[in-house]
Amino acid sequence: MGGLRTLRFFLLTALVCVNSGPALALTQHRLLRRIAVFPIYQSNIPNAEEAWWQMRGELTKDQRFFVASRRFMVNRGVFQPRQELKNADVVILGKILEAQVLIVSYIEERKLNFKVYDGENGNLIWESVREFDPVLPMGDKIVQVAQQLTDDFIMSLPYQGFVVVDSKQGKPLFEENNQRQAWVYCGKTARFDVGDPLQIIEFTGPTPLLKEGETTVIAEGSIVEIQKERVLASIERMRSGDDIKENALVRFPKESKNLQQAQLNASPPKDASLGPEYLAAEMVPADQIGKRHQSAATSLAFILGLAGMILLAF
Repeated sequence: MGGLRTLRFFLLTALVCVNSGPALALTQHRLLRRIAVFPIYQSNIPNAEEAWWQMRGELTKDQRFFVASRRFMVNRGVFQPRQELKNADVVILGKILEAQVLIVSYIEERKLNFKVYDGENGNLIWESVREFDPVLPMGDKIVQVAQQLTDDFIMSLPYQGFVVVDSKQGKPLFEENNQRQAWVYCGKTARFDVGDPLQIIEFTGPTPLLKEGETTVIAEGSIVEIQKERVLASIERMRSGDDIKENALVRFPKESKNLQQAQLNASPPKDASLGPEYLAAEMVPADQIGKRHQSAATSLAFILGLAGMILLAF
């Protein structure tokens, strides 16, 4: 009887393990598009307003982001310089402005501080600071420093595009010419060539901070067609067809290397590390996805069925 109890306990434990999810909750970083930029605190410094316009300009120039206009922020009654924000204030402002991201900046001891918040939960996701020239008036450099900080934030994002739904097929992943394909929005200033590789990624971390995140590649492919601000990708390897969904994050390895080099060449140099990177172990050739899923489902059903019959026997 002791052996039968042991067997039964083992089978119950196995069933629980099969149906249980991951124990640790990680922050799942998502696509960021809707941004609100508040005026620089201590805006009495000459050229502070121009610096604000330049920050907006850096974010809007390739149309990857939707940035709240001055008129919209004024009409909502929230257009004013701000310093550090509390979580509750971020959430309220995010709802008022319908923004996923809030950016504040302020001058302190001849340094321009730049903070980026998640508008949905209020968490700080990125921050940096740049010092002004110790000799020149801050007003002479504020436009340049504000622009540099904005570029630093854009370069900190681990992706340069995202999956969009095909207008004809009505879905993000479709088959054409015996290929699994997907359209990827990459902005108007992107420079790619047919044949360039791309990766669909997940970006997660133990905290909301972007710098602590890690990248998991869940699909790989290459560009087969270029149309203005978007490219058509042939998906060659993937973990699951369900991963190729609207707004899935896309990274272009060639562009990532260029951004890393730009950070190293910056003055002062920036940390070019993008955090840990992994390939999803479950990735297989795209044409094997259906076969693999059918086989896995059959095997799992067989194991669970067998376990159920053994339990009933006791």
